[in-house]
Amino acid sequence: MNGSHYTSFPPPKAGTWWIFALVGLLFIVYGIYAFTLPHLQPSHWADITSSEGTVQYIADNFRWTGMLSFMFGLLTIATSTGPFRQGQRWAWYSFLSFPPFFVFVIFFTWPGLMWSPLLIGSIIGLLLSRPTLVR
Repeated sequence: MNGSHYTSFPPPKAGTWWIFALVGLLFIVYGIYAFTLPHLQPSHWADITSSEGTVQYIADNFRWTGMLSFMFGLLTIATSTGPFRQGQRWAWYSFLSFPPFFVFVIFFTWPGLMWSPLLIGSIIGLLLSRPTLVR
């Protein structure tokens, strides 16, 4: 049995893959920023607390968030330029998880509004790539 019935989607509308590639690029930019901030401004969090342990914890948290965001950006770009562009169903459904993720991050992290462009971009990308969500 040919697996294409289960893995193929009609290809997305021409040119919509680049929206998700841009979202991935923004992830990478944020990842680089978050990873390098503790190195470039070591006293950045000194105004928040005088505890060296707490400052170190926040800096480590930013470094790990930066690495995670960078890798997630690479994965997003790879998925958008390959499987999504080819019309593989799983790629579209994986991008369908982006809006709920960004809403969660906006409401539950302190730099929440910084994630708004990614939320808007992912919604636009999903809507433009599949004008009808039902076949």
